[in-house]
Amino acid sequence: MPLMVSIARVTDVTNLSKFAAEHAALFGAFADVPKFLPDPNAPDQVAIVMQVHDLDGLRSVTSSSEGEALKRKLGLLERLSYFIEADT
Repeated sequence: MPLMVSIARVTDVTNLSKFAAEHAALFGAFADVPKFLPDPNAPDQVAIVMQVHDLDGLRSVTSSSEGEALKRKLGLLERLSYFIEADT
């Protein structure tokens, strides 16, 4: 399971921790429930850290209408970048 870190711009960092159950229901087959790490220098940015089980599945569900709706509900405005651990 590779580790993935996604850097995103958000509307409100405090809302992110409230949606673990919804995240698990939609993304649980593809990735663990993430940890959200706020950027101490940019209140509208966050690092989203998770273990990925199925990267292709995660990409597919993330771009689905359900994935887009959950991202809006979470206040995720845009993904700025992401990093994924290489398979060894």
